[in-house]
Amino acid sequence: MITYEDWRQRYVRPYEAGLYVAYNLDGDMAPKDAATVSEASGYGLLASVLANRRVDFDKFLIYYNEQENDQGLSCWQQVLRDKKIFTNPDSSNNGWGSATDGDLDAAYALLLAGQSGMTHCIQKEESSCVQPFGNGPSLQKPV
Repeated sequence: MITYEDWRQRYVRPYEAGLYVAYNLDGDMAPKDAATVSEASGYGLLASVLANRRVDFDKFLIYYNEQENDQGLSCWQQVLRDKKIFTNPDSSNNGWGSATDGDLDAAYALLLAGQSGMTHCIQKEESSCVQPFGNGPSLQKPV
């Protein structure tokens, strides 16, 4: 059985103030410079809350929030070019779209975080944060 630490060491990468889950370690996905996808971000949030790793959870959430598309969901695919990560600009890949399973995993992780007392506020350019709402956190725009 793989432990959280083993998984983290193999797949988790730092990026700026956050963390992301690398899914294209061998470069065999299209495009070859694909770094991560929203499903991997959802898995990172879920794994970190289940492992009770609040610092990792916070950093995964920072990365997740930075990948928001115009619908308020995580952009599906990010690429790593010139040491910078950004949404895949190749329109045939629909990198600006979203993947329901990734967003549902992220939502479930936020619910679990709220139930476990990991509720807090993380500012993202003063436009959104995670705050308590009922029995768990939700992504909300500050008033």
